[in-house]
Amino acid sequence: ESSWCGLRPCTADGLPAIGWSPRKAGVFVATGHAMMGFWTGPITGRVVSEAVLGEKTCIDLGPMGLDRL
Repeated sequence: ESSWCGLRPCTADGLPAIGWSPRKAGVFVATGHAMMGFWTGPITGRVVSEAVLGEKTCIDLGPMGLDRL
């Protein structure tokens, strides 16, 4: 018998980590949604597409920046 557990990534402050990777050029990170991924997935998808296309994002990504981790 085996079991599988889908661990949910989360950050210490509870906010997701969204932004361009400071370590690898061209990599955009959107993780750390913990138990709210199902709810926040659609808005994260929108924000990621806006950011990757160089558009103004519909929400401020400052509080979710990777530099805080």
